Amino acid sequence: MTSTRGGDAASIFHGMELRPQFSPVFELSGGNLVGASLELSGPKGTNFDSPRALRRTATLMEQRTALDSRKFAFADAAPARRVSAAIPLFLAVDIDLYDPQRTYSAGETLALLIEPRSVLRRPQSRLAQVAQARRDGRLIAIEGITADRRTATLLTLIEPDVVLLHPDILAPVPTPETAHLAHTLAAHIERTGAIVIATGVDTEADRRIAETLGARYGLGALHPPVSDADDRVLGAISQLPPLPARTTPPTDEKTPYAIASKSGAPRPADQRLLLEMSKDLERTATEASVAVVLGTFQDRHHFASSTSQRWRAMSEKVGLVGVYGEGIRPMSEGNIHYAPLSSDDALVNEWNVAVLGMHFAALLSAREIHGPRPSGHREFMFVQSYDRTIVTQAIRVILSRFT
Repeated sequence: MTSTRGGDAASIFHGMELRPQFSPVFELSGGNLVGASLELSGPKGTNFDSPRALRRTATLMEQRTALDSRKFAFADAAPARRVSAAIPLFLAVDIDLYDPQRTYSAGETLALLIEPRSVLRRPQSRLAQVAQARRDGRLIAIEGITADRRTATLLTLIEPDVVLLHPDILAPVPTPETAHLAHTLAAHIERTGAIVIATGVDTEADRRIAETLGARYGLGALHPPVSDADDRVLGAISQLPPLPARTTPPTDEKTPYAIASKSGAPRPADQRLLLEMSKDLERTATEASVAVVLGTFQDRHHFASSTSQRWRAMSEKVGLVGVYGEGIRPMSEGNIHYAPLSSDDALVNEWNVAVLGMHFAALLSAREIHGPRPSGHREFMFVQSYDRTIVTQAIRVILSRFT
């Protein structure tokens, strides 16, 4: 199937006869409901007659926004109003559709959905969208989370309020990947207070597996969808924990060195020690298979061929790698994103290595001292940090330049 962003593909979803339904969001432990999700399905008797099948097709055709844009009309209709009067109603739409000026009915909660692959393709612009939506008080959700090792990258970068697990992870036989996912989810929940919802919870066996993996809530045929609140099958109601989740606070500083030096005392070093310290962080990142590693190298002449080889090798174990510097050619190579820095950017004067994983965070940030070189080598003032907030802020200020 050919992927396209417009034309005939979009017209399929704009013109398709769609049916709304309200899928209960229920506690996995006791079965009480915490809300309902407005979902769309296609004509009965077709390949699109379930929300799961319709959304999978829209995702494959890159037409999620065309499909989700249809939800707004249904959210304003009488059935949705009746449901939202009886139980919290979640309106989940692709973040690309977010309009700060749009208003929503009482009882409706907007959740902005992010598709995992879009974060890995363009992390900078996704982070900018998330930051804006968070300033407006909106909830951020990542959908379709699997046992892929890049899950840690997504959760680390986005810090979503809601994590929606893909039905495929509810397999009866555990694997090393699902075990790793359980660790990843536990760390994210403990750190942020996010909620995890398993989708495709159709059987009692699915419910047990989802709960074991760390999900607290479910969506699926175990609590079948209804077409209207008048169906009166919504059940007992419980309250969700407070949202939004705890996230890394923004910073007014513009470079990693400025962020880290506010709490850490800079000290001098020449390039030889800093290179060995950088290599040590690279080894740690590789061995731990961390989520994100970013490096700023001032200009392309300092990103030597030996360094390039190390970073390419590291990218095979790391979720996302970024390399930045003046004169670096913009491109993507596997998991590595390359981008240039402007000559008047303060970041050009810094050498940074930032490592962020679910269980590890480190920043090595150095600012060059221009002047005499007693050692014969370039001299720097540098600062280190293992504080997760500082490292996350450093990564975000680097990525913010490439929106």
